[in-house]
Amino acid sequence: MNTSITQSCLPALLSFLNVSSWYLVNHKIFVLLMGLAVICIHRLYFHKLSRFPGPRVAACTSLYYMYHMNSGVFPETCERLFKQYKSNVLRVAPNQLVFNEPSAMRQMVNLTDVWKGDFALRVIGFAPTTVSDIKDPQAHRRKRRQLGPGFSNAALAIQEPEAVQPNVNKLIQRIKESVDGVVNLSDYFDCVTTDNVGALAFNADFGMLDRPKDHEFLHVLPDVLRWSVVIQAVPILFKFMKLINKYGPGFMTPTPLRGVVDFSRKHLQIRVQRDAAGEKSNDIMSVILAENEKVPDSEKMGRYELLGEATALVAGGSDTVATALTLIFWHLGQNPSVYQRLVRDVRRAFNTSEEIDSHKAAKISYLKAVMNEAMRVTPVLPGPMWRRADHTIQVGEHLVPPETDMGVVRWCIFRHPKCFNEPTIFKPERWIEDQGDDLTVAQPFGVGPRMCIGRNIALMEMRLIVAKLLWTFDWVPITKQYQNKEYLVQYRGPMLMKATARKV
Repeated sequence: MNTSITQSCLPALLSFLNVSSWYLVNHKIFVLLMGLAVICIHRLYFHKLSRFPGPRVAACTSLYYMYHMNSGVFPETCERLFKQYKSNVLRVAPNQLVFNEPSAMRQMVNLTDVWKGDFALRVIGFAPTTVSDIKDPQAHRRKRRQLGPGFSNAALAIQEPEAVQPNVNKLIQRIKESVDGVVNLSDYFDCVTTDNVGALAFNADFGMLDRPKDHEFLHVLPDVLRWSVVIQAVPILFKFMKLINKYGPGFMTPTPLRGVVDFSRKHLQIRVQRDAAGEKSNDIMSVILAENEKVPDSEKMGRYELLGEATALVAGGSDTVATALTLIFWHLGQNPSVYQRLVRDVRRAFNTSEEIDSHKAAKISYLKAVMNEAMRVTPVLPGPMWRRADHTIQVGEHLVPPETDMGVVRWCIFRHPKCFNEPTIFKPERWIEDQGDDLTVAQPFGVGPRMCIGRNIALMEMRLIVAKLLWTFDWVPITKQYQNKEYLVQYRGPMLMKATARKV
């Protein structure tokens, strides 16, 4: 009797469970879809940025921004969208605005209480307390005063012959040793600028130029940058990775993201040990450690903060300068008349290679013009460097609400037709002769109180390296097309040129 009842009820029970399971699954899907719909409706019509133009899908989800960042053509996408929407401001993510307004950079960053928002490099060890990222204006000024002496022209004048000149001479030797004189300048510049950072910041030899083709740090930073900008586009993942970087454990950080901070940690530990052993040096890290001893315990930088400064030095002082140098030589290779004039000016200024230093090279006006024009027409950082404020600020004719990530697309404003005649043409003469261009718009190192603290180092390296290479070698371009993806900075591909001993 019981068996027959069970047998007769079992199909009905199973059918009920199937129906219930189907109902529960579909109910969850329905609730999820309704939740997403509510979020999209809010972001499209009721969000603080709903009045700004831009793709509707970008207003709904950060996945739009992530897709275009991962594609490596975000600045070009913005350029197309500015034209499509006939606007100088775009909403490219739920809480992000980009501007194509020439005055926007000054309006945005000249204020002391505007700071970097969700800066991509925080997922690779950049602390929000570094001199470039710290939010509090008073703390920023204090840090700038503490670190400023290590980045001053006076300090660099002492450091250049001891720390930088030997590496540049080694670069020249490596080029002389190359097969048929053909060199990938992208990699060689990566090596020399990273070795320069090692010498200037840590009084250390990173050894990149000893192994210019297979050093373990070669290409690490560009690869890390690509991961970091994609993670930045997903707010929840970005916050999670920031916490992991600060509190650990380290194994939870994906290997591709650990390269820069591991390299920096290694050399910071060595530098601290040498300092504790009584070694005296004029390097930048010594300045930081010495200043850290002068402040009250409540203001001292801890392990995480010191590592953040070290990571900023390694990352900020190498790849960006290497990219600028690569682009300078690319433009020289594609513009024979510019190349010939600059070679003539450099070789007239110096009788021997040993005479060349960055201070003397700074007097060559055409060298300065070539450097400025290369950084204008092909900016090292083409996209936005995100900024944020606690209050409403005016950018152009727009009022930007508090807690909004906002940025200037340098690729667009450095080539803005309202500011430059023939904006996409490489014309160094515009920096020497008045051609009606608004040159103040092109500010590769930023403006205002938070402009790049390493500007003097970058210019010193660029002047010295360009002058020495043009004095020593004749150059012929091999790479005919050169267009890089952008992941915060340009993601450099190989750029080949042939170097031969100078004929004249």
